[in-house]
Amino acid sequence: MVGETVSLNNLNNSQEYNLGVTQKVILLFFLIGVFNLDLRTQILWWGIHGLLIGSFLLYVIKNKFTVKKNATFFVIWYVIFTLFAILSSLWSVNINYSIDEINRLILNTVSLGCISIMCANKTNFTSIIKISLIASFINSLYIINLVGFSSLVTMGLGVQTLGEGWNANYIGITMAISGFMAYFLFTNEPKNKVVYLLASLFFLIVVLFTGSRSGLFLLLFMTTIFFYINTRKKIGAILLLVIAGSFIIYSFLNIPSLYDSIGYKIETLIFYFAEGNQNTDESTLIRRAMIDYGYLWFSNNPVFGYGINNYRELYGSVTGWYTYSHNNYIELLVGVGLIGTIIYYSGYILVVKSAIGKRNTYFTFALASIITIMIAEITMVSYFRFHTLLLICLAFSAISIGNLEMKNKE
Repeated sequence: MVGETVSLNNLNNSQEYNLGVTQKVILLFFLIGVFNLDLRTQILWWGIHGLLIGSFLLYVIKNKFTVKKNATFFVIWYVIFTLFAILSSLWSVNINYSIDEINRLILNTVSLGCISIMCANKTNFTSIIKISLIASFINSLYIINLVGFSSLVTMGLGVQTLGEGWNANYIGITMAISGFMAYFLFTNEPKNKVVYLLASLFFLIVVLFTGSRSGLFLLLFMTTIFFYINTRKKIGAILLLVIAGSFIIYSFLNIPSLYDSIGYKIETLIFYFAEGNQNTDESTLIRRAMIDYGYLWFSNNPVFGYGINNYRELYGSVTGWYTYSHNNYIELLVGVGLIGTIIYYSGYILVVKSAIGKRNTYFTFALASIITIMIAEITMVSYFRFHTLLLICLAFSAISIGNLEMKNKE
């Protein structure tokens, strides 16, 4: 990953190898299955990963075992992080928690590595986004059908209506990423613009029904950054965003259905920053306490940490609740220390460094994705979450495609 100068620029991408129908169908089934918790039986779970690997092998064989250099940057970055996470198990407080997480990281490395290598050109990049949108749409219809319309309106989407494991943030973040992808296609594709715009609005509605603040932030902030950078008339864009933002906040705080799903959460967050602990909901206070605990543990062992996924062991020993920190920075600093955290965020910095200051929708896609994720990770843990990593994988690919687009215009 480190050459003479670490950069995603000026990479050779002269040949194009497009995904075949078989690869697309397999990828669709994989993306449906990797999100849907009700399909995670051992046979189906390992089956879809096996199919993806088989699809990847067909792709490589078709292309005479050629793997483009630009397709490997994401893989190398995440492999290095995973290897350090494996190493951290040697000094982990609870090795069982570390092993559970390492298994997930290895599976992510394999599946996303396959996708990264297959996403080596503009055509495949667009195809993978479209397939991801179809998979998210199918999964959305599935969970809405499970809940029923009446329960959807009154109780929303989450554990209370879908059962254990169907965390509202999990659904909201996944659908927010899909909403942003749909908006990207709306701005970047010459055909079916109405379809992509409606898809983006559909995923926004699903996010609202989850009541996920992280999901709502991801979708709105990524879209806002993309819109602003991609617009030449900055003053008009700022004015439009101020008006739209004011309308959205007013709607969340004054329309009963929106207030009940997410407005009250925004209100309590505002109270927290304005008044401290007074009038703040319990969830926000708990998360703040989690950060305080995490900072204390990190300061006691800053270099190597306590082993990947061992925040939950430390927190559980104090509170009796064995859970993650809900903050990616704290989770990594406590788990893999400064070394592991620097390794992880070096990938983000590489993408931002390669994209910043360049006018192209692909660079803008990458920049909007990474900057928003970095901010959102204050309230979520994402280093192991497949759909967040998929977006990061696409951001790496977008840099290479953007460079090729610029080169072709010269």
